[in-house]
Amino acid sequence: MGLLVRCRNPPYVLPFADGDLRWLDAVERVLNTAMSDAADRDGGARYIDTYAISRGHDACTPHDQAWTQGEDIDPLAAASYHPRRAAMVGVVAQVKCVPEVEARASG
Repeated sequence: MGLLVRCRNPPYVLPFADGDLRWLDAVERVLNTAMSDAADRDGGARYIDTYAISRGHDACTPHDQAWTQGEDIDPLAAASYHPRRAAMVGVVAQVKCVPEVEARASG
């Protein structure tokens, strides 16, 4: 998922230091690169990057836009700091469009 953002207004649903957020983002980018490289080496796999599309959907965004649950557990949404249904829908939309793009490029 995208860059973690420190909430500017209460409640602080991501109670991490700004340095921790930068570190987590850097780790996420390294992991994304590693998965992409592994897919390239495999030759039969494809890595679909969802980093960019997840930006702006962090736990600090309004409830109807958040892809990540905040600090509080919501039994109808997700456990703390876990993906919400909206995240899965967003990722599926990204994955579903890949074959269409490839078909247009090869056709």
